[in-house]
Amino acid sequence: DPDGYNNAFVIFGLDLPNQEAELTIVNSAGTRVFYTTNRDGNEWKDWDGKNGSGIDMPEGTYYYILKIVSDISTFKKSGFIILKRY
Repeated sequence: DPDGYNNAFVIFGLDLPNQEAELTIVNSAGTRVFYTTNRDGNEWKDWDGKNGSGIDMPEGTYYYILKIVSDISTFKKSGFIILKRY
């Protein structure tokens, strides 16, 4: 949107220094279009509607899979994102 709101899929509440996290975004065909993790020294990135090569993805429904591992538990969450461009 023109005002810069909702331009990225941001996951609040992550404790990245103390957790390992993975986020996978797939399209409706199940093809992975984006992946980020903080494992092995990688830098966590919020999804901005682009694929791993930095190309804008087309409007549509995308699905996310989030996995968080801490010392005491593993948390998994999935859902969908509707990507619209204005």
